[in-house]
Amino acid sequence: MSKKHYFLFAIFIALSAVSCAATPKVKPEPTLDELKQKPYSELVEVSIGDNFYKPKQIEVPSNSIVVWKNIGNVGHNVVSYKIDGAGKEKFTSPVLSPEKEYGKKFGQKSANTTYYYYCTIHGKAQSGEVVVTE
Repeated sequence: MSKKHYFLFAIFIALSAVSCAATPKVKPEPTLDELKQKPYSELVEVSIGDNFYKPKQIEVPSNSIVVWKNIGNVGHNVVSYKIDGAGKEKFTSPVLSPEKEYGKKFGQKSANTTYYYYCTIHGKAQSGEVVVTE
């Protein structure tokens, strides 16, 4: 191996090591089934249609699970973009194919907080709110 090839190989290995070390480990969100296995106050369902959430605004006590189900014909997601109150935990669903669901538990730290969310595919014209009480 020539010095040039050896040098390029060494740079490649060094960059690979830095890349792997710099990737933060993200704890995956629990599945809907995992959420339901733990105690919760209420389970509230929100339908996702093509360009709407129904109901658009919901109010739930803390420790409730909200389930969004795509009843539309195309993919949608649920992404929080603004939080008013004590809660700080944002949420982002994957793109949900028709008939797929996404669940989020709003725990004690979410009490007295309003979460505003929308579909990033269709913009803020398709938006909703979750108001979490104590």
